[in-house]
Amino acid sequence: MDLAHTDAPVSSGADDLAAVLRALGDPTRLRIAAMLDREDEPLCVCHIEARFHLSQPTISHHLRVLRDVALVTTERRGTWIHYALDRDRIARIEGLAALLRAVPGIPRPRKACCP
Repeated sequence: MDLAHTDAPVSSGADDLAAVLRALGDPTRLRIAAMLDREDEPLCVCHIEARFHLSQPTISHHLRVLRDVALVTTERRGTWIHYALDRDRIARIEGLAALLRAVPGIPRPRKACCP
């Protein structure tokens, strides 16, 4: 009997969880998600960028990956996009909130571009 191959379909829940874990498998994205988890209000992309030593396009790429797996939500305020962790989505994945709280904090920037 060949146990390595089965015809059982892979559940969409498993595919979804795998996509989330792949997104969080990058240290920068894990830190961004953990940072957003600690915030009470959505953060402007400029505030997120100010906490990392990465370019704005790189931060935007990481935020897009997190958005593609529905871990973050966006809100336009004038010309700025603000990002927040989707807390309902996080709550539906057992253990994910605890994982994000275990990531060391990112220092707050002294200033950023928007009010």
